[in-house]
Amino acid sequence: MSKKKTAKSKKKYRSFNPDEISTETSQTLMRDLSSIKQMYGGGNAYHAYYRKAQSEAVLKKYVSTTADMSGIEEETYQSFLSTNERIGRVNRFFKTPRDLPAHLLSPHELILKRAKCLMHWTLGAFSFEELCSTAQNSGGVSQGVSFADTSQEAKFKMPISTTAGAHRIWSQYLTCNELLQEAILKENANRQEGEEYDFVEGSRATTVPKTNSKLRMIAIEPTLNMFFQQGLMIMMYRRMEKVGLDVTRLPEQHKELAWRGSITGQLATIDFSSASDCVALELLRWLLPEQWFEYIDLVRCKSMKIGEADHELNMVSTMGNAGTFPLETLVFWTLGVATVMSRTRSNPYSLLSLPAERRQVSVFGDDCILPSVDARAFIGTCESVGFKINKEKSFIDPKLGFRESCGGDYLHGSDVRPVYIQAPTSTRMSALEPWLYIILNNVLKKYMSYFGTLTYVYDKALLEYLFGLFRENGLLVKLVPPYFPDDAGLKTSDWRRLRNIYRFKISTIGTNSFGLLSFQYCRFQYSDKKKRSELLQYALWLGRNATPLLARFEEISRTDTIRDGAERVFFPRRPLLQFPRKEKGGYIVAKGLSSCWSL
Repeated sequence: MSKKKTAKSKKKYRSFNPDEISTETSQTLMRDLSSIKQMYGGGNAYHAYYRKAQSEAVLKKYVSTTADMSGIEEETYQSFLSTNERIGRVNRFFKTPRDLPAHLLSPHELILKRAKCLMHWTLGAFSFEELCSTAQNSGGVSQGVSFADTSQEAKFKMPISTTAGAHRIWSQYLTCNELLQEAILKENANRQEGEEYDFVEGSRATTVPKTNSKLRMIAIEPTLNMFFQQGLMIMMYRRMEKVGLDVTRLPEQHKELAWRGSITGQLATIDFSSASDCVALELLRWLLPEQWFEYIDLVRCKSMKIGEADHELNMVSTMGNAGTFPLETLVFWTLGVATVMSRTRSNPYSLLSLPAERRQVSVFGDDCILPSVDARAFIGTCESVGFKINKEKSFIDPKLGFRESCGGDYLHGSDVRPVYIQAPTSTRMSALEPWLYIILNNVLKKYMSYFGTLTYVYDKALLEYLFGLFRENGLLVKLVPPYFPDDAGLKTSDWRRLRNIYRFKISTIGTNSFGLLSFQYCRFQYSDKKKRSELLQYALWLGRNATPLLARFEEISRTDTIRDGAERVFFPRRPLLQFPRKEKGGYIVAKGLSSCWSL
């Protein structure tokens, strides 16, 4: 009997055209903002500025599905190599002896000396024990680990990529966490014979789209290097928080400072071009305490592979290294405070810091805010050590009523941040609804400030078009609380007015037996998951909590009991965690509950 061959049928998904929708969205948005009533019926300077900014920015960050990136990648790499060569000249400057007495130093050199004192005072002594307790893997890609699976198990699958410097620290680390060593060997018990580690010279360059005409270059680091880079990042964040640089709060603080600066003109907002690629190695060697620099140098990649060629790096690190962001923040902050000190101290050669001067400077990455009177001196010092100011995004003139920082754009105290339309995560129909929510939630907030809270919902071409897409595709609008993500659903208290005007249907909102509001929302979820190794997860947890491991544990039983000789140590039962395989995933409709949402 002949067997019938059955071919696997590939599931076909409905799709939509994001380019077409984004183009129509941008056009209808500008029609709303440039209506006759707005242009000639009482429009002010704020409206005129916002219309101009919005027309230039609406699709600035949108990357089309049909964008031709050919030729741009080589240009991106050449720009990076040019920057690397320029930073090499900065390194040669710092290698020359600089032991002149203070009264013979130039203003820039005196600021650098103060910055060095501030850096030492901020970071303090290095602690290897603290590094052991903070080192951890991120969810990012590393060499030998694909985007589809960036779990802990994948990161510790042999051979593990590393540089010689990072492996030297790893050998010391394993003496403090023997259980992790055992867990890694157990995870790789079934592998064929081969090397345990893949020793590499450095990082590998790749690019990701930034706009239709620009790519962003990032480095793919070796796995063990990333492990310790994450630990150094956490250590620096802890010390930054003690001097007022709490990275969890800085973005909102910078928006408030930018708003204040747009009104008073006393604060300047300064931005730099490719700052993460411009922290010179020798500048950092000169600024940092010796042991801090030693460990940062051990886990950094000293070269980068671009194509088939290896290039020695003159900067300390690039994007892709977790330590890059806190390092550039600390460098700009110490230079900023040192600049203010040069003006305010009665003794111009004093190197100590005052709390009042520290509070005048705030830095988040390369977004810098300091008194306008000190801006030019600060910029001059930064340019003398290899940084390049971004003139289009820097505002230092006290008479100019515009300031920008961390996503906040203000003109004389009015929010003029344009709405940016970005591409959806997918062209599948399931991604259309969440993408529309992102656009609507941003547009409604902007329309409220532009048209007024009483009239922003009426006669708007963009709202008619977007809600029309819901009707055309048979989609129910999902209402969600204001603290939900923008892609989860529509976040507005004016949904009744909007529904009556634009004729859309909403999903059911009910009340459960406990009096909680029950509603539906959109959530991105990876569909294919795999169980994690409990022994590996437990070993990493112990390491992060700095728990001393005085014995090698042999097994974890089903009752979550760890046996150590005759002793029995009991732990609460905890389920095996799972990690996603990222090549399979999409938006689903989930059910949510809320006790603090007023409809």
